[in-house]
Amino acid sequence: MATTGTGFVPVRVNGQRDVGQTSDFWIANADSVNIFKNDMAQVTVLGQLELCATVADGDSGLCVGSFNGCEYTNTDGQIVQSHYYPATQSVDGMLGFVYTNPQTIYSVKIQSSGVDTTSLRTVIAACVDNEDANAGSTTTGLSAQSINIASVADAGNHKIVGLHNPLGSDSPSLAVASSTTYTHALVIISPNLHYFAGSIGNTA
Repeated sequence: MATTGTGFVPVRVNGQRDVGQTSDFWIANADSVNIFKNDMAQVTVLGQLELCATVADGDSGLCVGSFNGCEYTNTDGQIVQSHYYPATQSVDGMLGFVYTNPQTIYSVKIQSSGVDTTSLRTVIAACVDNEDANAGSTTTGLSAQSINIASVADAGNHKIVGLHNPLGSDSPSLAVASSTTYTHALVIISPNLHYFAGSIGNTA
């Protein structure tokens, strides 16, 4: 049975106690894809913000961080602040807010082929890809993105820097590395693939 992820939830910036500040980017008039809170977002070659949904997106060097809402003036002239971007808003001047620090650590659900699973600490320091195209909820406005633990390898669009169980006790001093399983990974965007840190260039 397929289940949903919880998106890339900022936990902290490496070496700090908080998640840091967001940066804003333009969202194109009438962009046709929802961007949910905690979805990974990317910056296009036109400087506009879009959903970063697929493995190819994550490998493009355009992924910039986790989405944290938007602001725009609707067609009735009302200022709208929303924690997700509802697709096809036919207005100009829309701003999306993103946690962009390349050292941001995210908590993300571990899945395999869209199904919740667990992992041992042996995957820490490995790389992993996002689970392709998990759609979020227009009811809650929250992301359903996750990582695909079956893709663990020496290269991938995220690097695993830790594991944890948000709903349970997982103190490293109490857990047994060889047998304790975890439902969530702590990841960063692979530095060489981050929009602000990587060396991959993209042209129109």
